[in-house]
This record gives sequence, C-alpha cells and structure tokens, in this order.
Amino acid sequence: MNQADTAAESDAIVVRFFGNFQVIIDDTIVNASASRTKRPWNLLQYLMVFRHKTVSRQQLIEALWPDGTSEQPDKALKNLVYRVRSSFSSQGIAYAQKVIEYVNGNYQLNNQLNWEMDFEAFEACYNKMMETTTTDEDAIAYALQAVELYRGDFLAEHVYDDWVLPYNTYYRSLFFKCVDHALDLLEKDERDQDIEFVCNRALMIDQFEEHLHLAYMNALIRQDKKTNAVAHYNKMADMFFREMGVTPSDELRDLYNEISQSLNKVQTDLFYIKETLCEQEVGNDAFLCDFEVFKSLYRLEARSAQRAGQAIFIVLLTLLGNDDEPPKDDVLNKSMGLVFEAINTSLRRGDVVCRFSLSQYLLMLPTITIENAEMVLKRIADRFSRLSPFPSVRLDVKIQPLDPVVE
Repeated sequence: MNQADTAAESDAIVVRFFGNFQVIIDDTIVNASASRTKRPWNLLQYLMVFRHKTVSRQQLIEALWPDGTSEQPDKALKNLVYRVRSSFSSQGIAYAQKVIEYVNGNYQLNNQLNWEMDFEAFEACYNKMMETTTTDEDAIAYALQAVELYRGDFLAEHVYDDWVLPYNTYYRSLFFKCVDHALDLLEKDERDQDIEFVCNRALMIDQFEEHLHLAYMNALIRQDKKTNAVAHYNKMADMFFREMGVTPSDELRDLYNEISQSLNKVQTDLFYIKETLCEQEVGNDAFLCDFEVFKSLYRLEARSAQRAGQAIFIVLLTLLGNDDEPPKDDVLNKSMGLVFEAINTSLRRGDVVCRFSLSQYLLMLPTITIENAEMVLKRIADRFSRLSPFPSVRLDVKIQPLDPVVE
C-alpha cells in the first residue's frame, strides 16, 4: 500500500441513510446516479447495515431478490459488486476495489475504511441522551445532535423492502422518543428557539402529531410571536382538513382562540375590522371550509333561501371501489386529492366545499338551476376520471335541493 492510497483511505466516507441515501467523499456524492441504478446501492446499503456481522451470499441474494426473479443470482451478485466498485472508481477514488471485500466465500464491507454512518451516530447520541445522569444540558446537547442527524426516515425510498422495514420502524420510534424527551427538557427552561427547531424537524417527519404543533405554538407565544402562531394554526388546520378531513383537537382550538382574543383588542375603526374580515387573496376557487363552518353557512342559506327565491343545491361526492366500499390507504389519499383538484377547477368562487369524511366531499351550489348543477357535477366526474390512475375507483354523486326554513 503506497502513501497516496493510505491518505485516501483515511478520508471520511460519510453515509446518510436518513432521508435521501447518499455516500459522500470530499463533498462529492458518489451515488449521484443512483436513481437510474438502485440495486447496486441496495447491496452496499445491506452490507453497511450488517457491517459488523458475517453476511452469506445466500442472505444477500434473498434480500436483494426476495421474489426469486434472478435466474443466475450468484452471477448477478458479482455484477452488483463490480458496479459498486466501478461507481467509486469513476470518482477517482483510489481504494474503489477495496470498498467491498470477498472473505471466505462471502462479501463484506471493508471496515478498515473510515465510514461515518448517520444511523450509527444517531443511535449513539440517543443512547448518551438516555444514559446522561449529570446535567440536563448534556442530555439536551445529545438530543439536538440526534434530531439534527435525522433528516428523514431510514431508507425512506425502500421502506417496503422486507429487510428495510424493521430498521425504518425502529429508528423512527427512537427519533420520536428522542423528540419527546428533548421537548420535556427544553420546556423546563423555556428554550423556545430550540423547541422551534425540534418541532419543525419532527413535523417534517409526521405533520399530524398534534402535541408537536401545540409545543411549537406555545414556544412562539412565549417569544411574543403570536401572529406567527396564528398563521401556523391556520396552515395546520387547513392541512388537517385537506389531508384527513378532520379539525384540530379541542386543546389546539382553545389555544388558537386564546391567542386570537389577545390579538383582537377593543377596536372602534370599522374599516380596520372589515379589512381583517376580508380574504387576503381571493382567487377563482370555491370557498373551502371545515364541516362546522359549512353547517353554519348551510343554516344561514336555509334562512334566506325562501325569501330570496333562489335555488341552492347540496351535493355529496363519495369515492367507491369495485366492492362499493371506499378505497384503501394510499389509493384513497391520492384519489381524494384528485377529486379536490377536479372540484377546484370546476366550481365558482361563490360555491362552498368541505371534506365530510375520509372518502367524501360536501358541496353547496347557490344561485344555480338543476340543469346547470348537473353539468357542473358531470364536469367534476369527467375530470376526475381523466386524472385518476385507478380504474377501479369511481365517484358517486348525490344531489338534493336545500330545504329552506319556513317562516
């Protein structure tokens, strides 16, 4: 081994498993073309995770081709090793041929190289945080390091691979334990900027964790950033409604109302009040609201419908599969997004939309004839059919006139 090789092999090889998988040497991403050739990097990922264990060729073959699709798995495995080495070699890395070693008939990662794996560093920080018995400051420092390292879920692009899923679940569980422990410690000293950082990072991983939104808003309030807290609540409530068809918890709504009341001091300028009531950006989209607001608007329209003499129609849109039941999970979420897109491009500014359930939307169409209402609904159904990649999913449409309140 010459001196140049020794120097090269002492360089850190930074490997990121959290978020987008990356192998970085001297600020160069070695696997930059991995989107075109994923399987060689799957091999390297497996050897990295099991780098302190002996991995047989059969174990590698079963992990990389679990469905037995390779007719010559030994030959295919050799080809993957060659392609990994070639990827390192193409970056001018002197030790490219030594990255994966062949020892006693099996392949293994060369642990003599200076690997820096983020999942190993993350778990070390987590353990030190939990084991620290001296000061909260030390535990907080380890917690913040761990949160910084967790840029996304473990090998998120391969989460459904049989061997990846347990690790993905394990590290995600550690991460949220770390987040909760960190927030407990940070809230004792009201270290609000650190709380903002931890909550922001955690909400990137799971945006539906309500206790994180609550901690984040409280941190903003303590820093007298009440308008920021209100803006965050509105964004969160809109996201909850669009994605899940639900409203925030009572605790979050109570906090929001408390902030709003503190911001709305006694005001005698009616022009100012009108300005705050108006929408900031009015487009041509229908009015989107949650069910409680929709219910209030319905009751208001019902009171005035008879006097105004205008027809108003209520529409229920329901997603159904071949078995006349709502589609499942990812198909449902994707399809509901497409239904909303079809609605948004078909309705008028004065129409009202709310998500009624996980698989249903309610529409209120004022000042329209039944013929025109049916044309609008056909336009929504046709657009959804064009957008949807799921031929088994259909949109069921029901329409009825609003029942006016009789005086």
